[in-house]
Amino acid sequence: MARRIQTVTVVGAGTMGSGIAAHLANSGLNVYLVDRLPEPAMDKLPHGASLDDSHVRNYLARRGVNAQLNARNSGFYVPQLADRVIIGNTPDQLGEFVRASDLVIEAVYEDIGVKREVYSGIEAAMEPGTIVVSNTSGLPIAELVEGRSAGFVEHFAGMHFFNPARYMMLVELISHEVTSPEVMSALEALARERLGKEVVYANDVPGFAANRIGAYPMAILFNEYLLEQSVEFLDLIFGKHSGANEKPFVTADIVGLRTLRDVMANLSRRLPETDAGHGAYKVPPYLDEMVARGLVAGPQGKSGFYLGR
Repeated sequence: MARRIQTVTVVGAGTMGSGIAAHLANSGLNVYLVDRLPEPAMDKLPHGASLDDSHVRNYLARRGVNAQLNARNSGFYVPQLADRVIIGNTPDQLGEFVRASDLVIEAVYEDIGVKREVYSGIEAAMEPGTIVVSNTSGLPIAELVEGRSAGFVEHFAGMHFFNPARYMMLVELISHEVTSPEVMSALEALARERLGKEVVYANDVPGFAANRIGAYPMAILFNEYLLEQSVEFLDLIFGKHSGANEKPFVTADIVGLRTLRDVMANLSRRLPETDAGHGAYKVPPYLDEMVARGLVAGPQGKSGFYLGR
């Protein structure tokens, strides 16, 4: 019988982290959500806000929960479930929350250095046997845990949710050479039995399975067809009239353009030149420009190809 996971800490309250936390709460788990301390210039703090105020110190986690509550397709089944998500910040509450948790889900920015810094804080606080996973969309699992203790590495895996976490059915599980089979069984049981997800086991390769396959047609549309046709026309042709259930650019807005840009950039950088798809994933300049302007869609974005127009 797989070990039961009941209390989870999510580190990172952006689009993915807050969405995962919301769906964990939907499923009856005890949930902690933490993020870094806000920076006044970058995070648009309210006028007069001071980091001496605990309310301000938890601002980013609170903003993530509110984003899920107020999204067009809310991350919570009902608003009252947001009360199950206990918020905090990494300097003040990470250790306390991690010690109380069966599972820690890292959902911070797709940068190996940033993630490794988070793991240092988690490992310093965790009880032996605590499971730690990364929601990375394609960074190498084995590379993420270089330099960590044997106990940490044995209980570490990739658990890749898709955005929005409440609605997207797939979860990828990615082990590395020394991940404990017990850990993988516990994660599969959580995903299938508690969260209502379909599980795919993926190899620890660039993009894993879903993004390596799913990002390819999107990259082709971004780099070739969109330069010649409108998103409405392409969604008509490659959606309904191709037999697909979803329109590609509607899907892009739901997933979030920053997420898609990062997936493409990671694949473009990490796939060997001998790979048949190596050149397909280059990020077009207009996509970088949209992200820079905040036209990223997703639950926390202003607009994308459709949303907000």
